[in-house]
Formats: sequence, C-alpha cells, structure tokens
Amino acid sequence: RIRSYNSRDLPDVIGSVFFNAFDADWFASLSERIKFLALSYFVNGSLWHLSDATLHYQLLEQYFGGAKSNDPEIVHTVIEQRLLRGNFNDAEAWLVGDMSVQGLKILATLCFLQNRNDEALELFNAALKTLKKATGKRNISINGLHGYFFSLALLRNRSFSNLSLLKQNALITIKHGSQDGFYLLNLILLDAVDIYQGKQSAEHGDHLFKSNDFAYERLFQALLLYWIGEIETMTIENKGFL
Repeated sequence: RIRSYNSRDLPDVIGSVFFNAFDADWFASLSERIKFLALSYFVNGSLWHLSDATLHYQLLEQYFGGAKSNDPEIVHTVIEQRLLRGNFNDAEAWLVGDMSVQGLKILATLCFLQNRNDEALELFNAALKTLKKATGKRNISINGLHGYFFSLALLRNRSFSNLSLLKQNALITIKHGSQDGFYLLNLILLDAVDIYQGKQSAEHGDHLFKSNDFAYERLFQALLLYWIGEIETMTIENKGFL
C-alpha cells in the first residue's frame, strides 16, 4: 500500500508507521528485512538535508552492527553509514574479499578518507571495471557520493592521465542525466579542473558559488578550492556563500 503514495509523502508515511510513536517491542518483533528497509530509508536519505536520523542510526547499529550479516546489502549500508560519520570500525574486516561494485566502492572510499589515495584509486578503478563488465557498457561512470570521492581521489593525484579520467567520468555522469544530488557538483568539479589547469579563473567559474542550498555543496566546493589553491576566493571574495 505504501507504493501508492507520492514519493514526497513517503518520509511522513514511513515515519508515522514505524517511528513517530516509537514502540521498541513492536519494532523488535518485525522481521529483519522490514526493520532494515525502514531504517535504511531514513539513514540513507538524511545525509543530504541533514535531517535528524539519530534514532534510526542507533537502531541500525543495535540490530545490524554487532556482527557481520550474511546479507551484503546490510553489510554495505552499515559500513557506509559508519564511514560517513567518521567511524571506520570493521570496515576492512567486513569488506575483505567483497568484489562487488558496491563493496569495492565503499572500501575505496574508506582508503580515501584514511589518506590512502593510491589504494583508493586502485579500488575505484576496479569498481569501475567491474561495473562496465556487469553492465556491458563502456561509457559508464560511478555516480553519486562514491563517484564524487573517486573524482576527488583523481584530483588529489593531479597527474594528467587522472585529471583526464576525472573529466571523462564527470562528463559521462552529466551526459547520462544522473540528476542526483551530485549533478551540480560534477559541473563545479569540471570548473575546478579548468581553474587548476589555468583555463579559467575562480572568480569567473561557470558554476562555482551558484548554489549553497545544501551543506554538502558548500563543503565540497570549499574542499575543491582549498586543493587547487583558491580558497581565498571563497573566504574573502564570497564570504556570504558559507
């Protein structure tokens, strides 16, 4: 019946069913799959708008964080949510031997966050190769959050070949209409590469400083500008942006 609701109403509907008047005993009686689906819906969606998912994340850890699940989707969600909160517990141990696209992407993100950039690039490239093989498509990219971390790892490397791959991946993501929360940030990323390569100035970027609706947009733009030596363009000339 939930499927009949408009997607914009789903948070309210799911919240009213499972969490608004939270009954711990009733929730515990639900099947593992139902608990996981309800919790993952909120923890996955809360990051972009910084909505409070404290209860949902605590319950995710309570029911699924104590030991590695046999369900890869649960493993991936728990580790991914931990990484996004700066918690690296069990990440490598739970993902060892996981050669799925999602497993490789999450492990690559772990390496990137731990300043192991070369390892991150190896794993991201392995994930991309696996994705191409699984889909039978050559012109495909890793999109979303992990795809953006891939691009940041390529930018951090600074080699011409990796910057070329960064631009190629970003253009594929944009061309194929991946209109997720990173669509604009991929355009900003291309601006950053052009600025780094001296093809345009930070003051006249096509997409820089055009949107600060979400905290993660401000964060990634600040990080990009810092890495290419243009952070003063934000802190001095565009103070109101932050």
